[in-house]
Amino acid sequence: MPLDLRVTLTTYDDFPLDWKSLDPPAQKSVGKLLETLQNNPYTPELQAACELPADADDRFAYKISEGYVVFWRIIHKSGILTLSSWDSLTVQITGIAPASRL
Repeated sequence: MPLDLRVTLTTYDDFPLDWKSLDPPAQKSVGKLLETLQNNPYTPELQAACELPADADDRFAYKISEGYVVFWRIIHKSGILTLSSWDSLTVQITGIAPASRL
C-alpha cells in the first residue's frame, strides 16, 4: 500500500463505552490493532492471526492477549481493490467482547 494512503476505520455505536471499559493494557493492544488495520488489513501476519467466527458473516476475529477479541470486516466500496482504489477501502470494527465469546 502506498505510504500516504490509509484505510478508513469506522466503529459501532457503543465502541466508546466498550473502549472505556477496557483496562489500559487492553486499550493499548486494541489501539495497536486499529493502527495495523488502518495501515493495511491484508498483512499476512494479521490475516494468519485472525479467526473466522462460526457466525462470521464476513467478519474476522482477532484475540488480544488481555482476554478480549476484536471483531471487524473489510468493506470495498468500489468492489475491486487496486492501489488507485485503496482510499475506498473501509475497515468496520463491529465489536469488542471477552475472548470466551468467540
